Amino acid sequence: MNAEVKTLEDLLVAYVRKVGAYGPETSEQAFKELGQWAGPRGFFANGQVISMYWDNPEITPTEKCRTDACVTVPEGTAPEGAV
Repeated sequence: MNAEVKTLEDLLVAYVRKVGAYGPETSEQAFKELGQWAGPRGFFANGQVISMYWDNPEITPTEKCRTDACVTVPEGTAPEGAV
């Protein structure tokens, strides 16, 4: 795995977090839930999609690894439910 550290401009995002082993099941479920909320609002079509993997699975226990599925949203966007 090649990790890359970047400094980004400040972004306002909506996100869904999943905790558990990194892999398709975790990531796909996070994006599925985010998509159910963001898709009808046009955020996927007009926003920037970002995946965040916060933990190193060589150090962090698998059951505690955090994955965020994110999409940029306009100022004033209100969260709902798990988003």
